Amino acid sequence: MTNSNILKTIALLLLIIGGISCKKDSAPESTPDDENLAVLGYSNLRWDGGDNHYWSVYTINSDGSNDIKIIESDIGLKGQEWSPDGTKILVCGMETPTSQSFIYIMNADGSNLQKLSQLTDVVSTRWSPDGTKITFTKFFPEQNYRSEIWIMNADGSNQVSLTEGQGSSFFANGTKLIYTSDKTGNSEIYTCNVDGTNQQKLTTTTGIELNVDISPDGTKLIYTLQTSPTDINTWEIYLKNMDGSNGTKLTNNNYLDEQPRWSPDGTQIAFISSRGSAIQKPEVYIMNADGTNVKKVTNANGRSNSANTPTWKPNL
Repeated sequence: MTNSNILKTIALLLLIIGGISCKKDSAPESTPDDENLAVLGYSNLRWDGGDNHYWSVYTINSDGSNDIKIIESDIGLKGQEWSPDGTKILVCGMETPTSQSFIYIMNADGSNLQKLSQLTDVVSTRWSPDGTKITFTKFFPEQNYRSEIWIMNADGSNQVSLTEGQGSSFFANGTKLIYTSDKTGNSEIYTCNVDGTNQQKLTTTTGIELNVDISPDGTKLIYTLQTSPTDINTWEIYLKNMDGSNGTKLTNNNYLDEQPRWSPDGTQIAFISSRGSAIQKPEVYIMNADGTNVKKVTNANGRSNSANTPTWKPNL
């Protein structure tokens, strides 16, 4: 399978999203200890066959308690990203199962959903640290799902294409972006200034790097590395210094492990894994920043096909 076909498959999976109307589950009662737990968001997929895909956004405590649906629709929304002040959430969605994907914004409780951008086929939104900018990935289905890194103001204005690539996010100081791109023939990790200048490649491997995330202190990277293009179970999570040194494999098993995200304090990593599931349906897990103390957070398989795209609520 070529890198182009792999990225096309990834793009198709990412673009099966959408939605409009809200609905909440009844939440379990909180305990005083809940206030001391980290909170994660994740996307829940239910697939009923064909084009019948239903995405919902949930929040959950890091110990698996308070698993609450905050928004869903007839088709669905996913890819939740809290604003730095914790008051807003970005999501991506489609108005019908086969329509194009748009960026939406809503309150942190799932209310007041509004379309933020008219650009289509967009995913992977991330806020700047000061909340004034948003970076995202735009796919071009008519061009074999070529992808570009874009940036815009937080109100959806001034949308600008920066470079070829996907999965961009800001450095903690807001001056640079980190992302992956296959523009040289293999998906590698890059950085650039927020205006797209000063592009630098950080990795040179035969594997496929995706899902890169930079630590809150800006010194380390976590990312997904796929060593066999024909086997999704070779997707593992790696840790590396920002300068490219000291690469460390954090997961090592014959299951899918991907979508790593740093906790706000840099001590933990959230990710998805199909481990423990005979039917290869991923759940959200957390582990220490060195790969130890792996814990399962979600238990979505009883109601859905997968839990995806874990994120951390900001520490306020």
